[in-house]
Amino acid sequence: MTNQAHDSGFNSKLIQYLEQETLRDASKPEVEGSYIAGNPMVSDGSEILAYNPEKIIIKDQKIKIVRPSEEFLRKVNDAWSVYKQTEKGKNSFNGPIITVKDHKSNGKDFELEIKLTTYADFAMSYKPQFSAEEKRENYSLGVSSILLTSDNQYIFGIRPKNISAAAGSIDKIGGFLGLNGLIDPSLETQIKAYCKEDTFWNKVGNEIPAEIDVNLDMHKTFNLEKHEEIGTIEKDLMKVQNKAVAKVQLYQNYDIIDLVNLAIDEKTVRKRFENSDKEISRLIFVPKKNLPEFIMKHMSEITPSLRYILNLELRYT
Repeated sequence: MTNQAHDSGFNSKLIQYLEQETLRDASKPEVEGSYIAGNPMVSDGSEILAYNPEKIIIKDQKIKIVRPSEEFLRKVNDAWSVYKQTEKGKNSFNGPIITVKDHKSNGKDFELEIKLTTYADFAMSYKPQFSAEEKRENYSLGVSSILLTSDNQYIFGIRPKNISAAAGSIDKIGGFLGLNGLIDPSLETQIKAYCKEDTFWNKVGNEIPAEIDVNLDMHKTFNLEKHEEIGTIEKDLMKVQNKAVAKVQLYQNYDIIDLVNLAIDEKTVRKRFENSDKEISRLIFVPKKNLPEFIMKHMSEITPSLRYILNLELRYT
């Protein structure tokens, strides 16, 4: 516990509780790995891979496309066909999704090697008939934000009920990293059409190259996701900084997390949200000075990865 945290008025009892909670979560036998300096694990299988990285880099500025084994594709096709017959899946359609092949960090910068696959491959690999190795090959890449309004209100979201993993939990604002803004728009349109037709893998190496150049502006890409989630516009974002990269077993994804200071107040955010796609159930506004009490009251409802990031923020900001 630092004097800085005391001076900021943060609750030292809460910080101690968060640390005990994180350690307790990390000791659960179902969580792989252990609590070690710089590599903590929490109860949803979250692994904080980097905190306050200077840069987040995509290896070679490319998305790679690697065709899975025929056995994997057969299992996906069988599972997808069954899923499409269910009430939940009958209106679903296939599409492209970015997954993570590998990562590395030099202590300052964090590098991701990414690849392109289909939503069916990603979503069906959750099923029990898929091996742990097949699941690891299909971790999606997500982007999320901790938002702070101009009148010092933190913004969190309630995960919608149509998301099976941690539905109803309090979480960061974010979602999957999409192709929008990353690659040539005409190629993006082609890829989406082939995925929807379930012909994507037949086109790789012909109409679709095995490697695609990425025009990545990480913060701009983050901003697109925020605009979809809560309806903000570009000029609403006053300051954006990298906060962390987490790997979350529960959601089978990597999550790039940033902290955003907004140039607008709570009232304006609420208006923006009313005109958004409403991909989250509702927004929660928490005055910055009340954050410790909010966390204590809602500890069991906050996703563990968010809880851990808030722990670090309380200690060092």
